[in-house]
Order: sequence, then structure tokens, then C-alpha cells
Amino acid sequence: MTIPGYSIDFIPASRLNSLSDNEIVDFVFERIDNEHVLILESPLTPQLRLELTTRGLLRFSADFIGIKMQFITIRTEISGIFRGKSKDSTLLVIAPGNAEIDHSEDGDVSVKFPVSESVEA
Repeated sequence: MTIPGYSIDFIPASRLNSLSDNEIVDFVFERIDNEHVLILESPLTPQLRLELTTRGLLRFSADFIGIKMQFITIRTEISGIFRGKSKDSTLLVIAPGNAEIDHSEDGDVSVKFPVSESVEA
């Protein structure tokens, strides 16, 4: 038995850099509509985040529950001649609106979804 679920996609900066702003918005909604959680290597501009929010509000229906966006910062240790140094990277998680995104102080990130009654049975 296969239980329907969500996919997690890591989207490198190079993928988004090759798209126009409208193509990025369409790309995000296409993935969200197909139950994907996106982790973007480079955060979107404030204008693109506003466009996603605006379009999400316009699309809101029984079939589309919105989108949720959350920045996460990950600290990585640098090796080589810069040992002991660390670098912070900021990623953007975009998920369907019913997702709960948690980012703990120790760096763990989790994305949780409510379980429908038909899956529990």
C-alpha cells in the first residue's frame, strides 16, 4: 500500500537564476500544487515573495490552501586554512499552507503535515 505524501525538492540557485520572475512564481505554484516542499538555496527577493503571497491569496479555495514560507539559517564550519571559522547560509523553505515548519536552535528542520482521516484508517 502506498500512502500519498509530499516530496521535498532542493532547488539550487542556478536553477532559479535561469528563470524570469513570472517563471519562478509559476514554478513554485506548480510544485506546491503537486505536493512538493521546496528548499531554495538562495532566498527570493522581497518582490517575488510578495507576488507569491498575493497570487496565493487570489487562488485560495477548497483545493488550494495557500503557501507557507520560512527562512532557515544553517551554520557550516569552514575547513582548510580558515579552520575554526563558520559561515551562515540562509535557505528558504516553501511548503503548502497546511505545513508546520520547525527550525530548532540546534539546526534541525522539520516539515510536518496533518494526517487525513482516510490515511489513518
